[in-house]
Amino acid sequence: MSTENIAYEKRYKDWRRHYDYLFVQANRRPKQDECINLIDGYVVNSEAYVYEGDINFYGSENKLLN
Repeated sequence: MSTENIAYEKRYKDWRRHYDYLFVQANRRPKQDECINLIDGYVVNSEAYVYEGDINFYGSENKLLN
C-alpha cells in the first residue's frame, strides 16, 4: 500500500481541476453530510455534492478536525 501524499502535486491538482464543476454550491447536498467521530477526539466532516446531468456524479469534500 502506498502512503504517498499527492495533495500538492501538479498531477493531483490537474485531476481535481477536471472535476471542479462538481464542487460548487449548486451541487451541495447538506442533508447527505456526515460527521464521523474517530479516536482521540478527531472528527471527519464530510460534505456531500451531487451533479445530475447526462451522467450523475457524486462526491464529497472531507475535513479532518480535532
